[in-house]
Amino acid sequence: MKEDQERRLLYMADLGLKGGAYHAEFKIANPGITLKWVIRLVLLLLKPIMTIVTPTLRKELESFLVAYYKKAEETENPWDDFLALFLLNIFDVSVPE
Repeated sequence: MKEDQERRLLYMADLGLKGGAYHAEFKIANPGITLKWVIRLVLLLLKPIMTIVTPTLRKELESFLVAYYKKAEETENPWDDFLALFLLNIFDVSVPE
């Protein structure tokens, strides 16, 4: 009887009993949350905010991002370019030529 109760409690806690030993079964908390979903959320939140930022601060951020992009192009690491383009896109700054 005690083992039966223990099995029911473990089942309710998403734990199993295999061969007399406890083990946890990991499940994805929310399969709908992916990296793509997080990036979309960041874009949805930050782009509108940039439209209400003080123009002088926006210009300063734009000049920083453009300088960062130019420095990233000089490096051999492609991830530097990716991050720089990603930041330019998030803050809705046009990519310099």
